[in-house]
Amino acid sequence: APSRAEAVRRVVAQSSTGRSGSAAILLALDDPAHYAPAVLAIGKALPLYTKPPRKGDSPAREPQLTICALGPDAEPVAPPKWLASLLESQREAARLVETPPTELDPEGFQKEATRLLRGLDGITRKAFIGDALLRAGLGGINAVGRTAISAPRMIVLTHTPSARAAKKGHVALVGKGVTYDTGGLSLKSSGSMVGMKTDMGGAAAVLGAFRALVKGGAPCKVSAVICLAEN
Repeated sequence: APSRAEAVRRVVAQSSTGRSGSAAILLALDDPAHYAPAVLAIGKALPLYTKPPRKGDSPAREPQLTICALGPDAEPVAPPKWLASLLESQREAARLVETPPTELDPEGFQKEATRLLRGLDGITRKAFIGDALLRAGLGGINAVGRTAISAPRMIVLTHTPSARAAKKGHVALVGKGVTYDTGGLSLKSSGSMVGMKTDMGGAAAVLGAFRALVKGGAPCKVSAVICLAEN
């Protein structure tokens, strides 16, 4: 059932070898409506992130994921048209969360956002970086990351649909993107520090959701507000 998709993720994660993002999987569905949650659960189980190759190593191959599904009558089930782009955006968001802070600082996150949105129409981008945050009255973000090597920043992405498809309304998604959090004045103990690379998971989720909505043809105006800093 869609509410138990975690069971699918667990089975796939346990059976995958070496946490590779590549797989070919056949789903047997009791109900075709379960297709999307099952596919998204598989995507969570197979991370895209791989360590950068060392000097002299051949570059890692891009992971390939193939999923087919059969319904209760043993006939193939066609996926919804929007599912492939949603799966891709979800896996890219998870890849950002998996990336160590030595490879993904606020500037690196901004570059990843540019890469993931490349080629999509109707998007305006605005960035407040470093002291520009203070001039815009965004002192909180600046205070968190002002001593970091990579300057703190707030990125505002807005997608406006074409006049023909546009409907009233404006949806705003806001994500926390502390790419590494030592705990402020009271430094965390070593055991608590390990998972702090995930303190930018909200920003990654918002970027993935924004990308999926734009690619899926959201009928109303959508904005993503991504707050990035190293603490």
